[in-house]
Parts: sequence; structure tokens; C-alpha cells
Amino acid sequence: MIRKLLLALAVLVLIAGAAAYLYLETAVRSRIETAASSALGTQVSVSGVILSPFSGKGSVRELKVANPEGFSTPYAIELSSLDFEVDLDTVFADVIQINSIIVREARISYETRLITDNIRTLIDNIPAREAESTPTDSPARKRVIIRDFQMIDPRINVFALVGSAPIALPNIQIENIGESNAPATIPEASREILGALYRSLLFAGIPSLALLGEGVGEQIKEGAGRAAEALRDIADSIQGLFSN
Repeated sequence: MIRKLLLALAVLVLIAGAAAYLYLETAVRSRIETAASSALGTQVSVSGVILSPFSGKGSVRELKVANPEGFSTPYAIELSSLDFEVDLDTVFADVIQINSIIVREARISYETRLITDNIRTLIDNIPAREAESTPTDSPARKRVIIRDFQMIDPRINVFALVGSAPIALPNIQIENIGESNAPATIPEASREILGALYRSLLFAGIPSLALLGEGVGEQIKEGAGRAAEALRDIADSIQGLFSN
């Protein structure tokens, strides 16, 4: 009898542990989506989160940042996986301490317009300060300390009005986003990370953008040639009408 009770108790403990683990992952996923979407002013989705309740290490799967309104490609940023290590004692605290974030092979669609681009628009959408009406317990009001952020082998594709070109970017590393006495808001952390990405893109992307420009020039020449040919056909047709 006692053995059965112990077995039943063990099963209940396992079920409770599994439920708590699933709740933790779901809660973290929800907080990521809510806080990031609020900070960037566009939809941010996550397919899943894995988080060890013992080590604080985990990963985010398929994080996607939708493009701002007015751009054609569906996503500005796509991450197949993002590895992180968080101080478990701070997961539900007002200040979340993240020891490391490592992003590998991020896929970034850089879409340009005449006077702006999608990454610049994302940065401009980030509020300069938190709205006073935001509840204090909202994920958007949480603050973070990120000790080490790394983006390794980012893959960028540039989309312009008449062409596209790949760009290789160097690795990006940022240390100490937020401090113990001045933790960063989610918008502030987002601005710092996207700002570093944008600067890297502008400096490293010049050669590829030049190649893209050559492609644009060729397409313009081809278009001009087709237009001239069409005008000649129209002129021949008009001349034929008068000669009859």
C-alpha cells in the first residue's frame, strides 16, 4: 500500500514538474513576443522556446520580425535559432539578467526605398520612452541587463526597386547592454542591437550595393532600348498611314 502511494506521489510530482516546465516555456515565449512586438512596432513571432529550469540555458526557435508596413518582403529578420543563458531568479522579476545571447546565421532582408529602408524604419518605430499608460507588470515595461550579445555569420540580402544582392556582414558583438544601476528597457536594448546591425550593414555593404547598382544600370539600359524600339514601331505605323 505504501509502495503504491509513493509511486502515485512520484507520478504526481513528475506531472507537476512537466506542467511547471511547460508553463515556464510558454510564459517566456509570450513575454518575448509581446515585448518585442511592442518595442519594434511590428509583429514578432516565435515558434517555440526551450529553457532548462536548472541551468537557465535555452534557445528560441524561429523568431521572425515582420517587415514594417509599406515593404514588400514578409519579414525583415528571421532567426532559425537563438541561444541564451538567463539568470533564472530574474525570469519573472522587473529586471531580467541575461548572461549571453548568441544568434547564428541570422537572415536579414534589407529592403531599400528612395529615402529610407526597412531596418531604419524599424529603428524609427522604437519609442524614445515608455508610454506612461503601460501597466507596470507588462512585458513591455520589463528591463534587461544583457552581458554579452553576439550575432555570428549574419546573412543579409539587399532588395532594391529593381534588383537584389547578397551582402556578407562581419560578426557583431555588444557587451553590457544595461547596467545594474541602469538596466535597459526593451526598446533601448532593441535600439542598440538594431543600431549595431545597421551600422555594420552600411559599412560592409558598400561593395555589394555597387554591384547591385551595376545591375540596375543594365536593367535601365535594357528598358530604354525597349522604349526606343517601341517608339520606332509607332513612328513606322504613323508613316504607313500617311503613305496610303
